[in-house]
Amino acid sequence: EVSIIWTLQGDTKLVSAMSPNFHDSVSGKIAEVNEEAGTVKLANHPTTYTFQNDHNEKLDLSGFKAGDMVSILPGVGDEGRAISSHEIADVAGKVKSVDEGEKTVTLEDGKVFRFESDSHVDLSGFRPGDMVKIEAITVGTNTVAQSISPSGS
Repeated sequence: EVSIIWTLQGDTKLVSAMSPNFHDSVSGKIAEVNEEAGTVKLANHPTTYTFQNDHNEKLDLSGFKAGDMVSILPGVGDEGRAISSHEIADVAGKVKSVDEGEKTVTLEDGKVFRFESDSHVDLSGFRPGDMVKIEAITVGTNTVAQSISPSGS
């Protein structure tokens, strides 16, 4: 399962990013990376995840280090199916528009925040001019909104 971010150009949907669907992922700060064993342990989770391909070859984890924020898509047992660095951002701003069908919120500064299609977020209470706080996770070049709430400032 993957997440696809696309834009509409005329009647055509143009894909701008695609990544594993990290909806069921475990996120946190890396406590330890063992490149030789092909394992990653998160500081906030008891499982040490093993990353290998279908030929039981360890995957290259040299791009990850202790302290990095990541999302891990778990498999069966201690299997890690995918790992990706991410950033968590809390963004405050004034709503310019809301599209409930597309699950997007555009702020007055032009930033567009998309919620995953299977997200249970309710955007019906938000209107242009409302001040909001949006929590979003960026995985690679894909930014997905996680939550939205009214903001007093």
